[in-house]
Amino acid sequence: MLDGYEWRREQDRTTTAYFVSRLINVWIKNPISAKDLLEPLNHPETKRNDRKKDEEYLRKKFKKVLRNK
Repeated sequence: MLDGYEWRREQDRTTTAYFVSRLINVWIKNPISAKDLLEPLNHPETKRNDRKKDEEYLRKKFKKVLRNK
């Protein structure tokens, strides 16, 4: 039962990341894949409360987009 829940949750995250990447790619020059968006979520050994590392990773990944604002 728990395995099914985790599988559905992973499928929901993957689907959401796919559509978010499609929406983001309309506005930027360098495409971002769903895999790039899922990278912080796919490491179970990292703590969810490590917000600063997540923010740093995302800032590096989207550096060009943030510079244009």
